[in-house]
Order: sequence, then structure tokens, then C-alpha cells
Amino acid sequence: MKRKYLWLTGGISVLLVVVAAFLLFPVMGAKNANDKVYVAAEDAGRIDVISPKSRSVITEIDLANKEDADGTMYMAHNVQVAPDGKSVWVTANAMANHTTSLKTRILDKLFPTAYADEGHDEVSTSSDQVVVIDPLTDKITRRIDIGSDQHLAHVVLTPDSKFALATSQNKGEVYKIDAETFKVVGTAKAKTNAQPHGLRVSPDGKYAYVALMGDKSMGKLSLATLAFEYIPLNGTPVQTGITADGKYALVSVFTDKSVAIVDTSNGNVRYAKLPGDAKGPLQLYPTSDARYAYVADQGNDFGQSAGNSLYKVDVQQAKTVQTIPVGTAPHGVVVSPDDWYTYVTNMESNDVSVVDNNDGKEVARIKVGKKPNGISYWTKQ
Repeated sequence: MKRKYLWLTGGISVLLVVVAAFLLFPVMGAKNANDKVYVAAEDAGRIDVISPKSRSVITEIDLANKEDADGTMYMAHNVQVAPDGKSVWVTANAMANHTTSLKTRILDKLFPTAYADEGHDEVSTSSDQVVVIDPLTDKITRRIDIGSDQHLAHVVLTPDSKFALATSQNKGEVYKIDAETFKVVGTAKAKTNAQPHGLRVSPDGKYAYVALMGDKSMGKLSLATLAFEYIPLNGTPVQTGITADGKYALVSVFTDKSVAIVDTSNGNVRYAKLPGDAKGPLQLYPTSDARYAYVADQGNDFGQSAGNSLYKVDVQQAKTVQTIPVGTAPHGVVVSPDDWYTYVTNMESNDVSVVDNNDGKEVARIKVGKKPNGISYWTKQ
């Protein structure tokens, strides 16, 4: 009888543990235990890898090239997981002044008078690079030299993961890189002073939509011909997003405090104005159903104070439907593949906000390296 009782209580205990794990697992933030979130910690010169399950940094990937005689440091501006999940790509800028971020250097170029006294004119003779990481080992597998003083901004991949595209804001160019040979196989030249920054690729892989900060327009770049078409906007764009159905290209327009919604079939533009106290949007990311986009209201530049809001924008209605408090100067955004959570880098509070999309609330904040910038989600395929 006693033995039967022990078996019964033991079985109940195991069942309770299993049920608790089942219930708590989504609460902790991931369907798949091995999912990871990659964060470009720009001023720390590394990529921080977050476990959505534990909500902590599990790996720090130093971008310094220890094989160089001078041990060149690299600042990570943007990070992007390849669609096939087999690689992670980073824009890494060689630093002459190891404390100067790409953002500061970009502002220096845009407003030389305002920033001329801060000593940001030093140029490294080392080549800026696109760095490739194996997500299974979190080791650097490739360093692709692009050239010195490029100020590489964003990197994305085509849907088939065969090509990467990286923008050089300084040179006004977009580089097409073969993801198997790691060679630059083409260069798209934007108009003078266009300053290409953020970009995304259409689901059919035919076009890249590029934020042209200096031209106050969005560039529609043919990936077959590497030729641009230009769509004028109401202000300075920073990043683009493409809805999963490919019908709309979204653009954060910092100086207009809006999101431009561009019909990809005809180029018509509508604007979703952000709330009156918005500071200026940076990155944005659509949900997988193409219905909403999450927009980080960073501010903190162009004379604006730092923001602390994440906006949820209804794409069809072109209006903000929710405001979610997050950390200071929210910059990068990524939505988990199941749409349950949004992860936001906060550049001034040096952390990542985890937002529960069902409740519309921040549920955790994870400390990361200084000046977290780009962010991307990886799940094993």
C-alpha cells in the first residue's frame, strides 16, 4: 500500500512539473528553447546573444580582429539573421577613435558645425567589414573587407539567403555580396548625397527598399539591374520594413515623426502620424500577418530629446493604435516569428525591452553592452 502511495505521489509530482513547464515556457518568451536574439552593442564592439527563454545574455561575441597587428576594434552597427538561419551578418566599422559610434559619425557628416568640436574626424585606415557568424557556435567564420571609411550601416539578405546587401552611407553605395563565395559581386550607386541607411528586401527577392537619409526619399533598388527608382518623402527616413504580403513598404520618417506607408504596386504614399509627443522614429518591424508594425520612437537626435515609447501602428488604417513605455532612446526592433513578443534595443539605457504583444506591456528588461543598436531573431530550422 505504501509503495503504491509513493508511486502515485511521484507521478502527480512529475505531472505538475510538466504542466508548470508547459505553462511557464511561453511566459518566459520563446516557443523553442534554443531561440536566440542577436544584439549589435555598438560602443561595446561586440554582438550580445540573448536567450529569450532565460531572458539573459548567454554569449558575447567580440568583433576585435585579434589577428591584426594593431588589434583593430570594430563597432557593430547592425545585425541580421539570414532567412535560412545558417548565418548571422554584421556591419562592423573599424575604429580610429574607439569611442566614436557610427551614429555620431553620421551626425558629424550631416551637421559638421555642431559636432566639429568633438574630435570625430579621425578615420581608421583599416577596412570596414561585413562579419559573418555561425549561429550554431556563435563564432566568427568570415570577415569581408569592404574598404576604409565606408561607415557601413545596415545589412540584409535576400529571401533565398544567397546574397547579402550592405549600405555604405559615406560612399552612397549598396554592395551586393555572394553569400557562398563572400565576394562583392555588384555595387549600386545612389544619387549624390543620398546617404543610404536602412533597407529591407521584398518577399519575392526582386527589390530592396532603401532609406535615403540625405535625399529624403525611399530608393526602390532592382536587385537584377542594381538601378534605383526614387520615391520622395516628407522628411528624413532612417529604416524601412516590408509587410509579409509584399503590398507595403514602410519607412520611419524621423523629422516628420511619422511612418510612410508606400503601396509597392504603384508607389502611392500615405502617412501614419505618430502621437504629438513623439520624438522621432528609428527602426520598425511589421507583424507576420502584415496588419501592424512596431515602431521605436528613439528621438535623441536632430535636436530631439530621448524618447521612451514603442508605437503599434495599424498599417491599413494608417494610425497609431497603442503606445507602450520601454527603455530610454528605443532604436532597434524585432518581432518574434510567432508574433508573441517584440524586442527593442534602448540606446541610452543600454538594455533590451521585452514586450508582450498580447498585453501591450513591457515584461522584462535585459542589460546588454553599451549603445545597443540593431537586433535580429534566430530560431533553429
